[in-house]
Amino acid sequence: MAHILIIDDDRTFLSVFSRFLRKAGHQVTSVDNSRDLFDYLKQGGFDLLLLDMIMPEQDGVDILRTLRRYGYTIEVIAMSGGGRVTEGEFFLDFARAMGVTHLIRKPIYDFREVLEQIRGVAGEEISRRYS
Repeated sequence: MAHILIIDDDRTFLSVFSRFLRKAGHQVTSVDNSRDLFDYLKQGGFDLLLLDMIMPEQDGVDILRTLRRYGYTIEVIAMSGGGRVTEGEFFLDFARAMGVTHLIRKPIYDFREVLEQIRGVAGEEISRRYS
């Protein structure tokens, strides 16, 4: 299974989503701020980053730019519920423009669908790493 790093400023969501992913067999590290995110990324070993696009300290757009600027190649799934629909859609559109191919819209109603996305993206990354 995959080693997943999740960043989201909603600690309740982080707790529930992390527990769900662990029960599905994944190894999960969760953070609620970008400083901790980059500390973990420097350590390496993650297959996938689940990135909340709307956060107060540093939003997903800034994080994606930093990832690209410093050459991080981790696969990213962008997540957004957005305070307003248009704001959430803007951030998800920007993530697409930055090369993110998978998106999770919050609130999540079908965890199985999300799990399939994660398996697909993480599986491709694991295959690349070991081929």
